[in-house]
Amino acid sequence: MLMGLISRLFIIVILLQISCGNLRALAIDEVYRLMQNKYRTVENYSADFTQTNYWQLQDLEMRSEGSIYIAGEKMAVIYRKPAGQKLVIDEALYLIDEAEKTVIITGIEQTGGFYRPTEIIDYYWDRSEKEIIPLEAEEYLIILTPENDPYTAEIGLKVSKNEYLITAVTYIDHEQNRVEFLFFDEQINKTIDKSVFLIPSDQTYTVIDNR
Repeated sequence: MLMGLISRLFIIVILLQISCGNLRALAIDEVYRLMQNKYRTVENYSADFTQTNYWQLQDLEMRSEGSIYIAGEKMAVIYRKPAGQKLVIDEALYLIDEAEKTVIITGIEQTGGFYRPTEIIDYYWDRSEKEIIPLEAEEYLIILTPENDPYTAEIGLKVSKNEYLITAVTYIDHEQNRVEFLFFDEQINKTIDKSVFLIPSDQTYTVIDNR
């Protein structure tokens, strides 16, 4: 009789573990669905950001800051620190160095074709093991561990519980090098000055076209 009771308790524990696992899966998929719904309503997006790069072998860390702008298919990243660097994505990828007066052009298809955090998440979502951790600061932490990916070992996302906007993204490679972006002062569907997407003319800049 005792063995029968132990067996029933063991089965109940297993069922509870399976149930909790399913609840976690539903929770993370629901957060992902709400994120997708949120970003479908976003036509224009801008935010300030800080970027921290860390190289494990050299034990070297570098911090940058700037602003990001997205309008339709166009995207611009303008750095304030270090000043003078700008990335624009339109029909191609333009890397602009204002100090050196150079513009390097690369075809989008040569660089993977996606840059926005949501596009990267969509790409890795079904290719990764997933975990969700509620944080005290009204955020979720979502950890994606890609399976058999030669470059990316882990992606960490912080998502606001109220707006379902991405507030931070961390990429880690297999050598434990990482880059982290923190977004703040996000503006949704506000008018963006077209000048942020302008490319300097080849009359004033040296243009290197690698397409």
